[in-house]
Amino acid sequence: MSSARAAAPARRIGVDLARTAALVLMVIAHVAPGDGPGRILLVSEFLTAPLFALLVGAGAQLGEDGARPHRALRSLVRALCLIVVGAVLARSSAQVVIVLVHLGVLTALCIPLVRGRTRTLAGLLPLVLAAACLLPMLHRAALAGAGADTPIGALPVRALALAGGEGPYRLAAMAACALTGILLIRLLTSRPRGAGPVLLAGAGALGAFAALVIAPNLLGIFAVHAYGGTPAEITGDLAGAAGVLLLCWGAADLAPRALGLLALPGTMSLSLYTGQVVVLHAYSVLADGRRDDSWPMLLGLLLAGALLVALWRRFAARATTARGPLEGLVGLAESAALRLRSREGASAR
Repeated sequence: MSSARAAAPARRIGVDLARTAALVLMVIAHVAPGDGPGRILLVSEFLTAPLFALLVGAGAQLGEDGARPHRALRSLVRALCLIVVGAVLARSSAQVVIVLVHLGVLTALCIPLVRGRTRTLAGLLPLVLAAACLLPMLHRAALAGAGADTPIGALPVRALALAGGEGPYRLAAMAACALTGILLIRLLTSRPRGAGPVLLAGAGALGAFAALVIAPNLLGIFAVHAYGGTPAEITGDLAGAAGVLLLCWGAADLAPRALGLLALPGTMSLSLYTGQVVVLHAYSVLADGRRDDSWPMLLGLLLAGALLVALWRRFAARATTARGPLEGLVGLAESAALRLRSREGASAR
């Protein structure tokens, strides 16, 4: 692997900084009791899941560019861990829709994608994006079609739904975001670039998000709803997620040390995501199912996340290289899979 394709540590901070942004947006989307001044907090409903999906692709490409052996097996183990943790959290009483299963599927899908040619992936992206925009329409048409309520007729409806035809987390749209993350990392690490062009590109991407999602709502041109699955929402969300990553990347190039602290929560995103769901589950049980949307809950979750990061860095980091508690367990699962593979290889010889 050439040094040009390997991301510098300061630039990896940009990806972790974007993960921190995704975590903050997630908490706002889950528990903010209002949309804030100028409805600015409503942005979190549009950007959180697409940003997580884009970062799956970005992380997969960074891992492929690294020097660690057996990268495909490690990625597969991480995908399975995300799916298992997501399935467990989905059984909680937290008043949120769990995204981890979808992210696990994306992690598995990225295993072959990160080995593809850049030109091939760039050609695949518009096709996946077009499919993501068409699937909700096809799903609605299939629902309205004759025979959709029969066991045979329901099969295409279910297939379209699973592929991204309905639901808050649409797999095809998230796959387009993951592909974008792969391509952005390749672009940003292919040759040295100053922070200025990257920041400008990020601002342009966020401008596209505003034009496709925010402006139509504010001006009354047409309604764009979060999780609506319209072409404007899907395309705008992808542009917005790309804009966040680009801005974080450019900012990390400018001030890696200053922003390193803000990037720390992003290094243990799985632990913080899970911890948030556990807290909301406990609240739902103790409060007998009352709504958890409140400003104290929002502030409390953010402060609790910061405290967990500080405690982990202060104490546990001395004994382990794991970035977080659940990240450490995933690392153990990877090591166990590698040992099993080595034993099978030895016995085969």
